[in-house]
Amino acid sequence: MKTIIKWFLSAKKLAKWSADGVQTAINSSSLSQYADKYGEVAKRITEVQTWLVEMLKDGKIDDIERAEIEARLVPVFDKLLEVI
Repeated sequence: MKTIIKWFLSAKKLAKWSADGVQTAINSSSLSQYADKYGEVAKRITEVQTWLVEMLKDGKIDDIERAEIEARLVPVFDKLLEVI
């Protein structure tokens, strides 16, 4: 069965079908109007995640760092709630 599936499918075909599906779904719906909003939220979350990873290099989070995390997450959650 695996051989048959692998004969008909490939990573390239699955990627093409997925990309076609995403393109069709976005282009044929009103979702494109939200792309900018969600993209900005995703960008901000990535920035916070990168900052947090840098903070965790020593393996610990002290009270000052915890307060920084809280302060930086408030705008992210404000934006997320605004978008929803």
